Amino acid sequence: MVGSNKGVYCSNFSSPILGDNDYGHNHITENNYGIHAYANSNPLLGDFDEFGWYSSGFNTIMNNTSYNLYAKQYCTVLAENNWWGSAPPNTALFYSGAGSTIDYNPWLTTPPTYNFQGEGKELEEQSQLADKHLEIDAPRIPIIVRLLNIRNLINSSRFREAFNLSKQVVSLFPDSALTNYALDLLWQAGKEYNIDSLKNNLTTIYNASDRTLCGAAGLILSGYLGENRLAFLDEIKSRFSNSYIAELALYDKFLYYFFNVENLESAGQILAQLETEFPESQSTLDAQMIYYNQGSNGNSSYSNLNKNNNTPEIELPKEYALLGNYPNPFNPNTNISYALPFESEVEIKIFDIMGREIKTFNLNGASAGYHSILWDGLNNNGNQVSSGIYIYVFKARSLETTDFFTKSAKMIMLK
Repeated sequence: MVGSNKGVYCSNFSSPILGDNDYGHNHITENNYGIHAYANSNPLLGDFDEFGWYSSGFNTIMNNTSYNLYAKQYCTVLAENNWWGSAPPNTALFYSGAGSTIDYNPWLTTPPTYNFQGEGKELEEQSQLADKHLEIDAPRIPIIVRLLNIRNLINSSRFREAFNLSKQVVSLFPDSALTNYALDLLWQAGKEYNIDSLKNNLTTIYNASDRTLCGAAGLILSGYLGENRLAFLDEIKSRFSNSYIAELALYDKFLYYFFNVENLESAGQILAQLETEFPESQSTLDAQMIYYNQGSNGNSSYSNLNKNNNTPEIELPKEYALLGNYPNPFNPNTNISYALPFESEVEIKIFDIMGREIKTFNLNGASAGYHSILWDGLNNNGNQVSSGIYIYVFKARSLETTDFFTKSAKMIMLK
């Protein structure tokens, strides 16, 4: 994670774990932003201690130009026990705004050293620890401990317990900025535990009040509404017009038109609305990047789409990247997006959870830029695949240099 605009970027309910077991091991240096979190995203920089409660850290995050850590729009970043290049850290390189919190204290006083002997805990041991936590007198548990406990339950595949505890946190702490993290965990646990229960609880939260937390629940719920999604997003935007939820609702409409129904004309209209109502927002910048670089599934360049407007040209990617798939969960179509800094040979393979190859895409001579490819849920034989978890592996080999890139990610088909 060196030499990029953003070493780690997570947006719109994205909560990566940067580390495993006792140490993080990550080096995030010499970028513009080290870690950039936006819109209800809650990166965890490390894992848990022996009780499954606290971030372990031991990441190196330093020498990033603008900020080592930047969080905006109701993000919770847990970043204890990391090395920030100095002790104490330079606080000018931290930014938290619009309901976001950053916890970087305590910090390491010297660069971390790693001991790889004896790392890891068995899943059964983690599960037993989680059971002990559930027995603690609930009213006395601080919210941060509850959240970390829920995260540990999800990591241990104890989705029912995690789902119920997430509901409890949302109910007990509706006004805490940290509760947006609980909403993210509710979604993560619920989509694995019971989709109907998840939708019912999101509906209950959405109807409870006009808190931004309720609007955020509505945004998650909208992804499960099928043909009623656009009307519901309009309702969310109107109801929460005085908060950032309105911005995200409009951005979700843009994504729906662009990826779900591939209606570039309607997507362009929503982009123009974003540029008018939220001209400097991250959502508008992301929408511009998608629209002007990925038109017609990535086959049109920004310069071709930009002849009749005055929007400044967006640069080509500086490095390879797998940008994820949208929507996720999906039924039956999803778009897999990626970035190519050079003309490249591209291969995307999709596997089921048992490791069996389902679908392969081979693209020879793909141009540099931002691209996406549609998977319609059919296997190599033209048959519709069943609901479940699928792994896709992206490989790119430059035709101009010796660069080679590979990365995998998970997606879920729901019916």
